[in-house]
Formats: sequence, structure tokens, C-alpha cells
Amino acid sequence: MLFNTLGFATFGLGVRAFQLGIQRRPVASGPVAYLLSAAGFGAFGYLADGWEHSQREMIAEKQGLLRQRREERDAAAATA
Repeated sequence: MLFNTLGFATFGLGVRAFQLGIQRRPVASGPVAYLLSAAGFGAFGYLADGWEHSQREMIAEKQGLLRQRREERDAAAATA
């Protein structure tokens, strides 16, 4: 989770540098904007990682339920 958040924060720094490059402004101008960009992208990365984790848990629960239903169905078919 930490690497995902740091990766997004690093991407945010790159986006800010690219933005200033497109505007042909000095890359060192506005250091606070770099912090805001890194914080914003880092927060997005944190939320995306939490969402991915909850989705994986939900999929695992559904797979377990499906396996259980298949086993019950196969057991019922074997006894019939």
C-alpha cells in the first residue's frame, strides 16, 4: 500500500514538472504546488489501493460462495 501511494505521489511530482515545462516556466517555481500535487495524487493512490483491496476481498467471498454452491449441487446430484 505504501509503494502504491508513493508511486502516485511521485507521478504527481512528474505531472507538475511536465505542466511547468509545457508552460515554459522554471521548474523550480512554486514549490508549494509540488507538495499539493504530490499530496493530491498520493491521496488518490491511497484511495485506489483501498478500493482495490476491498474489491479483491469481495471477489474472494463470491468465489468461496460459488465453490460452496457447486459442492452442494454436486453432492445433491450424486445422492439422487
